[in-house]
Amino acid sequence: MLGLFKYIQLHFGSRFFLGLCLLFLLPTYFINNKNTHDWGGDFALYIQQAKLISNGQDLTQNHYLFNDEHNRVGPKVYPVGFSILLLPIYKVFGNDICAFTSLISFFYILMGILSFIFFKSRLGPFYALLLVLILFYNPLMLQFKLEVMSEIPFAVFLLLTVLLFDRYRSNLIWAIGIGVLLGFTVSIRSIGWALLAAIPVFYLLNRKLESLKNLSVIFGVGILSALTINQIFIGNAVDSGYTMLFDNYNFLETFYTNLQHSFMIFEIFFGGKETHVLYLIVLLEAAGLIFALVAIINKIATKSLDYADLVYLGSMILILVFPYSTVVGIRYTIPIFPFLLYYTVLGLAAIDLKVSFSKKIMACLLFLLIGMVYQPEIAIILDHNKSEIPGPLSQESIECFKMIKSDLPENAVILFQKPRVLGLYADRDSWSIRKDASQRDLERQKDKFKCSFVLSCKQLMNPAIDQYVVKHQNKHEVWSNEQFTLIKI
Repeated sequence: MLGLFKYIQLHFGSRFFLGLCLLFLLPTYFINNKNTHDWGGDFALYIQQAKLISNGQDLTQNHYLFNDEHNRVGPKVYPVGFSILLLPIYKVFGNDICAFTSLISFFYILMGILSFIFFKSRLGPFYALLLVLILFYNPLMLQFKLEVMSEIPFAVFLLLTVLLFDRYRSNLIWAIGIGVLLGFTVSIRSIGWALLAAIPVFYLLNRKLESLKNLSVIFGVGILSALTINQIFIGNAVDSGYTMLFDNYNFLETFYTNLQHSFMIFEIFFGGKETHVLYLIVLLEAAGLIFALVAIINKIATKSLDYADLVYLGSMILILVFPYSTVVGIRYTIPIFPFLLYYTVLGLAAIDLKVSFSKKIMACLLFLLIGMVYQPEIAIILDHNKSEIPGPLSQESIECFKMIKSDLPENAVILFQKPRVLGLYADRDSWSIRKDASQRDLERQKDKFKCSFVLSCKQLMNPAIDQYVVKHQNKHEVWSNEQFTLIKI
């Protein structure tokens, strides 16, 4: 088998492996590509912003009333790049969640192709193909692609920027294009500033070999593009809600918490609670972490850091020091997973293992081992591929939002656990409150927002809201179904 791969590589080149990679990735388009969505909240704001851009409206007119006493919901406005990517889909299909999830599936495959090119340029096509399959058939990745979120599209633009920078930075015309691409990447997710910060560091490390002119063009055009996009679409609302996350900021506590979370993400990446081969997970966790650390430390020690390495290190620094408002799962680490797998392989290659068989045979054995870990959870995902999930597109939710949109006055203000979702699907102003808020706090805050209705949902537990609705339900109930209860106050 390995001889066949060697023959193909010699006579057909890496294009065969690229075609094989695309062929293996195509089935992922249909996995978790559903006409539904979970409650989330971020997805609703991204779609709402695409809708507002389409209508030529200010992005702050999104019906989401930001509560400075409950900033964990999220800022008033998100970076606009992802909403720009959603805009053509919204223009053609309207607010169709199936169209949006199909777009994410397309970006998922595109991320896989770019990851293959990234791996191939550093490790060769054979290992690149194995790594792509390991990464993009990972159960956590397959589960996450259901979400209409910015991480996967951001990863595509991040990888594209790194690949173009590596190959074309010495060409002035390409340098301008790379700068524009870099600026748009920053407008998708703020962590994209790591791409910009890496450029001056890259020059300082390679100033004898690199053109200051071209790197300055990429850097300057990147900053200008990012600022221009934000100014055109967001304006002065760019920081609305973000700066409050830094209130009472504790660097050491934040760093330690995020470091623990990052290690946990890597630990669960190779398996989960459904697997029947737990001992394999322990082995892969320990080995993967050690190999990745060995590789990056070796690169730093030998002063062989390239632009991709600096982007990875900059991204990790931002991930570790940013005070996230809530538990974020794998979402913020998804764009750097290709880099992490690359360093794991580098670390493994740096260790001189005395084995009697080739490294490619060992790679195949590890690939099969990881496949054994993946298999149980992939089977569960496929089994539930067409099942509905609780969320804003269930029959009860559609009924509720339709009633609000048709029966409640346009100036109604509603207290609800998921205000951004209500704003998208019911076109009414909404705000939320902390789950541990007292009834006295709720009374005070509802007066602040001039709130006229409270909506509870059995799928969304919020003790503060639920207690208030139960207390006033008999006298003030306006409408209810199996999941929702709406009261007027």
